[in-house]
Amino acid sequence: DDANLKLLSKKDDSLKLYSGAHTVGELLEAWKETYIMKLWQGLIFGDDSTAYKIGVKPLRKKDLKELTEEYREIGAQFAEILRHNNVSDKENAFNRLVALFICKLVDETRKGDNDEVDFQYKQGTDTYESLQDRLQRLHQEGMLKFMNEEMFYVPVDYPEQLFAQYSGAQRKKAIEDLKEKIRILKFYSNNDFSFKDVHNEDLFLQNGKILVEIVQLFEKYRIVYPSKHQFLGNLFEGLLSDGFRQDEGQFFTPIPITRFIWDSLPIREYILNKGGKYYPRVIDYACGAGHFLTEAVEAINSAVDSDGNNKWVRDCIFGIEKDYRLARVAKISLFMNGAGDGNILFGDGLDNYKDQGVDISSFDILVANPPYSVKAFKPHLKLKNNELLLLDAITDKSSEIETLFVERLCQLLKPQAIAAVILPSTILTNDTSYTSARELLLKHFIIRGIVELSEKTFGATPTNTVILFLEK
Repeated sequence: DDANLKLLSKKDDSLKLYSGAHTVGELLEAWKETYIMKLWQGLIFGDDSTAYKIGVKPLRKKDLKELTEEYREIGAQFAEILRHNNVSDKENAFNRLVALFICKLVDETRKGDNDEVDFQYKQGTDTYESLQDRLQRLHQEGMLKFMNEEMFYVPVDYPEQLFAQYSGAQRKKAIEDLKEKIRILKFYSNNDFSFKDVHNEDLFLQNGKILVEIVQLFEKYRIVYPSKHQFLGNLFEGLLSDGFRQDEGQFFTPIPITRFIWDSLPIREYILNKGGKYYPRVIDYACGAGHFLTEAVEAINSAVDSDGNNKWVRDCIFGIEKDYRLARVAKISLFMNGAGDGNILFGDGLDNYKDQGVDISSFDILVANPPYSVKAFKPHLKLKNNELLLLDAITDKSSEIETLFVERLCQLLKPQAIAAVILPSTILTNDTSYTSARELLLKHFIIRGIVELSEKTFGATPTNTVILFLEK
């Protein structure tokens, strides 16, 4: 039995352990219900050289398997883990899973083939605390590396470091340092691996069991690939659709629509006009979960007859997302589609980020489904590096934020650039700020096509929408 589960069984007598099993059938039940039928690596059904080495062989990067069609089973197993552990908040669970994917991404990208991976549960030596400490460290590294966001992390050996640094007469300084760390932990930190609310030891042990089961579900698979991996993308898409609730101004574009848009844009002709082997700079200024960007990589690779090496995305693929959760999802989505070097900026798509590559007249292609009908947004709009003329036509109680994204469209694109943007159909007919938005479109663009979508295209909203195909 796992030592952590033996500890948990003292609080939960319904937990089935091997030590309490007296028949083969009871052993099987414990294996299925408590240990989710996990095989010890290399001990059973392994090669002869490992069969007599009792214990669990540490997982190394070279041992990670490529994901295959079994991705459907993984999605079902994740749902089953939540079910049998009585986790009902799917959206929270998905957010925690995103944090775990960030941990796994940073682990895979910085380890050599023979290195032991940190994203694993080391049965026999790990405690719930030691596992979570490693995950916290990986998450801190990943958020800084991928999202440029600093997170607070206190290593388990912090007391030793503290009192080695401050000794003797410096005791007062050590106390001040300790008070500051406790203050930050108390007010500025969050547990990114809590599938259940944790505020006592019992709940920590219950959550630890869930965390171990989910880590074990994903630990043996690779999730970093140099090019698009269809099964991995399908797995992530399925988890996203089940785990993220869409709300005001935030509706994912169905994959058939994203593909239709990219298939309709003259990508190959645009590239040929630029001289051939040219990778256009692409932006989605309200990128959500990153669907348009992952489709962009595939469309452009096809148009330039690419060899599948996606290093070009570092300079050419940009997404901006104001929702912190979705920004993380978009970054992971790029990784899971073999384009992890693409840029996801956590910020307002109406603003400029010159130091991060987003500036006026700097993009070849813009494809987006920006937010619309957001009530009384103007008083909360805080732009630091940009000014929008249409703000004067909008009142504090207005909801037509989409008109500002029309003006932003005019700002971002180069001359001869192309765009496809999804907007409410009222942009073509209504008065007030819509009139000014239409004037900008007619002034700056040739309208190459308008596609009207039905009211059922976006299931979470009945708003009629259109796709505008534009050339600057």
